[in-house]
Amino acid sequence: MSRSTLFWLIWTVFLELGVVGAVCSEAAKEIHTFDVKGDSVPRSVRPNPVELLRAEKIVEEVFGRDIAKAKSAPEKAALGQELLKAVREEQDMAVRFAGLQTARRLAIEAQDSKLGLEIVREIVKNFEPSEEISTTDWLAEADRLWESSQKAQGRERLSKQLEAVEYWLYSDIKTGLVAKKWEGRIRELQADLALITLHWKDALLRGEHLKYDIGQDSISGWCFPQEYIEWPVDLAAKTYDVALLYSSRGNAGGYLMAISLFAPTNPYRPLTTLSTELISTGGWKNYAEKSFGIIRVSRPGRYILRLHAIRRLQPDFEPCLVNVRAVFLR
Repeated sequence: MSRSTLFWLIWTVFLELGVVGAVCSEAAKEIHTFDVKGDSVPRSVRPNPVELLRAEKIVEEVFGRDIAKAKSAPEKAALGQELLKAVREEQDMAVRFAGLQTARRLAIEAQDSKLGLEIVREIVKNFEPSEEISTTDWLAEADRLWESSQKAQGRERLSKQLEAVEYWLYSDIKTGLVAKKWEGRIRELQADLALITLHWKDALLRGEHLKYDIGQDSISGWCFPQEYIEWPVDLAAKTYDVALLYSSRGNAGGYLMAISLFAPTNPYRPLTTLSTELISTGGWKNYAEKSFGIIRVSRPGRYILRLHAIRRLQPDFEPCLVNVRAVFLR
């Protein structure tokens, strides 16, 4: 059974149980269609609070468990894509709107700018703006949000940038210098938040006990803190938010872990080091994403990224440290 079919079945149950009020706005019931030329018909009005609450319950019923299970950026992005596909087929416009907003949150949490932009364009194509203001005001607010985003990092930065793009799209300016400016900003957004994934199978294992574990889809056997893991990586001159996808058991967080960046010509003196304590994920099969912080790269080129243990923090600890699936740089 497809997700869209499940949406419809749940909606039918809601009707039979009387959860939905007898009166719904025509906008919420409107089916979004296209004419014979493929042009979009006029946008729908956004659902009111009552309609939105009902729609959010349906989205939660269908996708809630999967959302709770999605811990890593790739998992959140994949689920956001699946949700976007499902709501594009949804005929109930209130449910479509609620689904798009949920997919947008997943894209922001995954820091997937490409998916976020796709969702914002879908929202603007299908729904009227939340308020009626002039083109000048749309542009002014879009510029304000964009400038504000430049002072933020990570998810907050992407959230503000997507909101700014949404305001610009509602201004409906398609030509001229203003359009070129925003096209450039969108290119910058896509480049700024491109995801670099350093997979476990591409790592260099610096220790005889570390091993590539196909069954766990990760690096395992990290029971000696003097051993470490490295990846060669090509980086642009920019700022990166660095995160680790890992699993652990018991008090594996008894070690302070670090990610260091080295120039290939000097593997003994790090250019920068980020450190954090990794708490238990509840078992070796339970993976979670942990941010280490921000790395600023001043010159583009080839670097070595090293994941290593610094020191023990707790006397009572799990003998082995962590299993490592990937490092993300955004």
